[in-house]
Amino acid sequence: FIARKSMTLILPELSLLFTLILVLLMDVYFKGKRPQVIHGGVTLGLLAVLLHLIFRAQDLTSSHYIFNGSLVIDSATQYMKIILMFSTIVVLWMVSVSKEIESDIRTENVVFILSALLGMCFMISAVHLLVLFLAMEIASLSIYFLLASNKKSIVASEAAMKAFFFGAFASILFVFGIAMLFGAGMSFSIGELRFQLATLFTDQSSAKLYLGITFGFLFLAIGARMAVFPFHFHFPDLIQGTTAPISAFL
Repeated sequence: FIARKSMTLILPELSLLFTLILVLLMDVYFKGKRPQVIHGGVTLGLLAVLLHLIFRAQDLTSSHYIFNGSLVIDSATQYMKIILMFSTIVVLWMVSVSKEIESDIRTENVVFILSALLGMCFMISAVHLLVLFLAMEIASLSIYFLLASNKKSIVASEAAMKAFFFGAFASILFVFGIAMLFGAGMSFSIGELRFQLATLFTDQSSAKLYLGITFGFLFLAIGARMAVFPFHFHFPDLIQGTTAPISAFL
């Protein structure tokens, strides 16, 4: 019963995964010759997921923790996914009409956009640090491939390499941060860590320096992922090396 309930609550993510697999099969069947059909199928699938999220967000009155407290499903996460889904539909429409993207790589872009979307949906619901890290990596790896999708462009390859190295740097910092958090709170659950760290702050003044370094690692990792100051100087190169739809997605 618990497993069935959990699978029901992550139905949008499962639908995205099914759409992703369907796109791959359609690309093999059509051999990349009918991208309009693939784009139409993806758009219909995302619209169905969007409508499901809208109706379910109105019905959720409390938070539901699933998969042993690794994910949370509530109205706030659903509304964030609605915004993300609507934005992705607009980006996919831009991909379908863009003259910058060659027809033979349009489907590849759709696949990587869907996989990045899947990772970001799990990021929104994650309340477990390891799940959050895995979801970030799924989204990041897809973005690296998106940046490098234009194989004939040296600028695109340079942008992908810069994104990869900065992403690797951010991943190292994030892993250090969550490892230190686990050492302090003996848990990867954000809910449990909140109470453990509050106790450390009140009972042990020496723990403040340790926690300051820990959160410093985490903030640096998130800042590098989001390209905020002072980790923003590589971001113009990423925008220059990719197409307008992918820039909008970033």
